[in-house]
Formats: sequence, C-alpha cells, structure tokens
Amino acid sequence: MMRFLLGVGVGGTLMYFLDPIAGPVRQAALQRRFASLTEGDRMLAEHVRGSLSDLSSHPRAITISVHGGVVTLSGPVLASESAGVLAGIARLPGVQRVVNHLESHNAADIAALWPE
Repeated sequence: MMRFLLGVGVGGTLMYFLDPIAGPVRQAALQRRFASLTEGDRMLAEHVRGSLSDLSSHPRAITISVHGGVVTLSGPVLASESAGVLAGIARLPGVQRVVNHLESHNAADIAALWPE
C-alpha cells in the first residue's frame, strides 16, 4: 500500500512539473525561487563566518549551514564561548533562527580547540 501511495505522489508531482502547457512556467518559478534562496543563504553564511571570528577563539572549528535564514552551527566550541556565539549569530540581520548543534568543551581537550 505504501508503494502505491508513493507511486501516486511521485506520478502527480511529475505530471505537475512536466505538463507540456503549464509545466515550463512552473519549472521557471521554482528555479527562480531556489536561485534567490540559495544566493541569500550563501551571503548570510559568509556574514556568519565573518562574525564568528569576533565571537569564538576557534571559528574554523565551527561548521555553518544556512537554509532559508535558519543558521545551523555544529562542531566543537569552548563552553565559555558557546552562549556568546549563539547570541551573537542570532542578532545578525537575516538570521531567522539558530539551530545549536555545537559541542561544548570545558577545555581545549580536542585538537580543533588547541591554540593556533
């Protein structure tokens, strides 16, 4: 039953976008939406990366992902800097929300947090 429903969903989606009359218009609208979203996310990610230098002593250890203004931060960070990093990124223009996947460490107990 699940395969049948999946097949119906995929078939309906393909018909929607591959329709010979309205399909090209729908495809172009979808491409424009994702192109602008991707460009805005890329610019925001660069802004976040630049701001991390002021917020963390090891900004290169932090991985940034941006989708639709939602910034996801992951990787190791000193526990004493974690709250400041999250608050600082949340205040940046264009950031809708910050998802915290940071790994807080009390001391530089991993190589990524050793003094540079």
